Amino acid sequence: MRTNQLFLLIMLNAMCRLRRFVQHGYVTVEYTIVTASVIVALLLPIPGVDESIVDMTISAIKQFQAHTVTLLALP
Repeated sequence: MRTNQLFLLIMLNAMCRLRRFVQHGYVTVEYTIVTASVIVALLLPIPGVDESIVDMTISAIKQFQAHTVTLLALP
């Protein structure tokens, strides 16, 4: 009876180690999918506006810089 319990314990330990080994690559796949989704969302144009979020951000920074330079140039 004691031998069966020891064998069962060894097998459960081996299965847990195997499960950790098999799940090792899932985080990399998940990270890649989320990163690709974010990049696509930033670069694709928004329907109705026909500009991407990156284009909108760049134009906002350019406008801010133009207004700031104008205010600094005033006496």
